[in-house]
Amino acid sequence: MLHGSTLAEQIETLVNNEDLGGLQQLVQSMDAEDLHTHKTQLIEGCQQVFYSWYQDVELEKINKEHEDAVISDLFAILLCIEKIDAENSQHDLRTWLYEHLAQSKTAPEIRLQNIQLAINEYKTALQKETSAEMQARLGSALLKRMQITQQFTEDQFMAAFQLFTSAFATWCEPVFNVFLHSSFKVLNYPCKDNHHWHLQFMRQLEESLTAFAQTDPIIYLTWSNELSRALQYNQYALSTAYAEELSKKSTELLEHVKDYTTTDTERLNQLGTAFEGAAKQMPADATTEKLRYFETAEKYYLQGHSINPAAWTFTVYATNAQMAMARIYRRTNDQAKVIALFEAGKMAFATTSVYDQGFTLMSYWGDFLVDYARVAYNFNAPEILQEAESKLLAAKEKGQGFYSRPFLSLAKVALKLGDKQKCLAILQECKKTFTTEYYEYDFSDVLKDEEFRAVWLEVLPVPEHLQVELDKVDWKNIQTAWGRGEELPSAIYGLLLDDAKLGSECEKFIWWEMAYHGQLYEATYATATLFARMLPFYKYTPAVEKRLLGLLYKIMIQTGLRNKGYSEMIATMEFLIPQLFQWAGGADLETARKAQHILIHVGKDLPETETFLQREWQNTTHPDVRRGYALYCLGWLYYLAEDDEKINAQFIPAFHTETNTLLRVILAIFLIKISEDNAEDSWVTEIINTLVNKDAALLDLDSMQALIGEDGSPEFLVNFLQNTDPAAMARHIRTVIMAMPTHDHSYQETLLLAIRLVMFADTYIDYKKVRTEGSRNTLLALAELGEKDPDFLKRHSKLLLELDVPPNAQQIRELAAN
Repeated sequence: MLHGSTLAEQIETLVNNEDLGGLQQLVQSMDAEDLHTHKTQLIEGCQQVFYSWYQDVELEKINKEHEDAVISDLFAILLCIEKIDAENSQHDLRTWLYEHLAQSKTAPEIRLQNIQLAINEYKTALQKETSAEMQARLGSALLKRMQITQQFTEDQFMAAFQLFTSAFATWCEPVFNVFLHSSFKVLNYPCKDNHHWHLQFMRQLEESLTAFAQTDPIIYLTWSNELSRALQYNQYALSTAYAEELSKKSTELLEHVKDYTTTDTERLNQLGTAFEGAAKQMPADATTEKLRYFETAEKYYLQGHSINPAAWTFTVYATNAQMAMARIYRRTNDQAKVIALFEAGKMAFATTSVYDQGFTLMSYWGDFLVDYARVAYNFNAPEILQEAESKLLAAKEKGQGFYSRPFLSLAKVALKLGDKQKCLAILQECKKTFTTEYYEYDFSDVLKDEEFRAVWLEVLPVPEHLQVELDKVDWKNIQTAWGRGEELPSAIYGLLLDDAKLGSECEKFIWWEMAYHGQLYEATYATATLFARMLPFYKYTPAVEKRLLGLLYKIMIQTGLRNKGYSEMIATMEFLIPQLFQWAGGADLETARKAQHILIHVGKDLPETETFLQREWQNTTHPDVRRGYALYCLGWLYYLAEDDEKINAQFIPAFHTETNTLLRVILAIFLIKISEDNAEDSWVTEIINTLVNKDAALLDLDSMQALIGEDGSPEFLVNFLQNTDPAAMARHIRTVIMAMPTHDHSYQETLLLAIRLVMFADTYIDYKKVRTEGSRNTLLALAELGEKDPDFLKRHSKLLLELDVPPNAQQIRELAAN
């Protein structure tokens, strides 16, 4: 017999080396006395090896070809434990292995064989000793067996249900988890009564939970957290409405613990995390509720901070909640509350720093102060930024070159303090620090951050194809919507990076600089030309290509496009024509319509453009909206060329034979447009009927921003008639108004808003206000409707008063007469 200490050391070495064979040999060689002496060490050592290997299997760290051998070894470990401790069979761990095999194998017969072995183990274990957790897991295994056999019987559902109910007679968190997730898994089963059983399981679960929570309210927190987790990864077959209902339920459950009292710091952290998570999930417009939940999260974090002020975690979590609230108050322009929240955060950091001035705290503290300057003062806060710099310098020193975060934050502080060269120097130091012989620091974090836009072009070399085009423009002196275009090159560079968030931010910035309230500038034409030149280089980067084409399209649909710079811009884009034809005829509807619209400018002089659009319009296999957009582009091509003869020659016959409402409306729009005050009544009637009947064509028109502009289609159609043929609008306005009660409340308001300009289309003669025929007829029709249906005016009284129309029929008549 080996000396006890030597044997203990040998066991420890075998366990540390995960030497299963050695452990088995050692156990076989040990006599009863040694096994008894080292029983605990041997069992714990075997379990340690088991859990380590099993975790590797579960996390798919084991190659598939070796997995069966590893699982076989895991079974051997359990046999080894049972030899050491014969009185305690390892049913629990053995079920893990059988259930894993039932899940991972593809052959149904092998899966069924293993789930049945798991079920047998559960039943054997329960015969020896009652265990709520084993009962619940047996219920789950029965459900899995049904899923494998695809035989969903009432008896099997009931057997699982009874096991769950029995197991959950008293509160047990593992049982709750199995019960809840099994209830949701039932929804994934392809059987007609899956919803029935899901609801039955959930009703029983909620009944038990409600009872348990009466004596221990913290159960509401566990309930809410697990419900949120079940919704998080879209793993269950939940309808959108049901998922929203459950999400609301998980939030409502937290109401029961909003005033929970405890000195357990771990529990306080859990409570804060739950309320903060719920606040983040709420829609942006739920301002009051979001703030209330963030405030509750802050309360629990600060309670934890007061109990343990030396822990940086509570300080960081509390200040994260405070920053979230500050951003909400910034949107509501409550500057005082924004500042108060950040000042409270500064106090929390200062309290913690008495105990801890390590890297983590100082790094978070510095970034918190940067956020303070950003949110409260839009970076116009040098004192706060300088304070942030001192914390970040400390973090950088304590980080000892292992963390890039303090470098980047310091560079941002320097940039926002107006020292661009210092910013670049810090970034270069960062690159030098984190570049090794195997890796070159790539500034990816800088290029993903729009706040570093001013230095993008200087931290990385610009692609040659972009630099060539940038050099053609004097960006420092070119006119934009907000002055000069010094920042446009960096934004264009960001637009061309394959990063969705950054690309979107740059897209917004560029558009803001190029077009404002429909006005175009010198920079608009120069930038559009550059976009066109860049398109061929990003053929294999779809996200970037889509952004470029989208911005080019937005420029081309502007009403004031044909101005100084237009002809030169169009001339530089002729090389794109073959690609535009390819896109215009492609399967992607959005890309096709953008290309078609650009073609009517770039390819306006080509007969092929007209022929192509005619073919697209008349192709009855295309969706209505695609045909309609091609027809619109064809009409606009003719209109831009002032070719009224072609519009009349093609659109009048088509109007008489076409049956599709959308196409008839578009035909009517162009026919009325060129006829001015001589429009045929049938064309006007077509548009009026579309409005009155709330035709489906309105939805298709809504998707055609290039045609209708920023407003919705009802307002566009009303204003189009009013501006093009006011006499026709005056004749037909009564029809629109008298039809309002046949529609829902929302559409009634839409029409009222649409006709507001007609209602007050007055003229001034010798400084006297004179009603036009259209405005008088509009008010008289509205008064008539109010006399027939007084409730109509009451229902819309708020909107009418906003439109300066009294919600009273007699007063409206008087207004019409004045």
